Amino acid sequence: MRVAYDVRSQLEKLDQQILDMLAERAALCRELRDEGDGVRPEEELDVLANWEEGAADRGVDESAVSRVCKAVLLLCRREA
Repeated sequence: MRVAYDVRSQLEKLDQQILDMLAERAALCRELRDEGDGVRPEEELDVLANWEEGAADRGVDESAVSRVCKAVLLLCRREA
């Protein structure tokens, strides 16, 4: 039972880190926007390709990672 508790605790910690990173990414996108640059569509395509490649390298479902990446990019667009 202790193992399950430890794993759940680690998952909760990872979830908080993911949220922190999403907030940081959105802030950086706002910073780019405020400087008049913003994130260009071709850059988003590069980000998506990098995520998919990283997923493949790690043996993670590329299709699922692609959907997550698109959601992150949308979040950043809306926040910026």
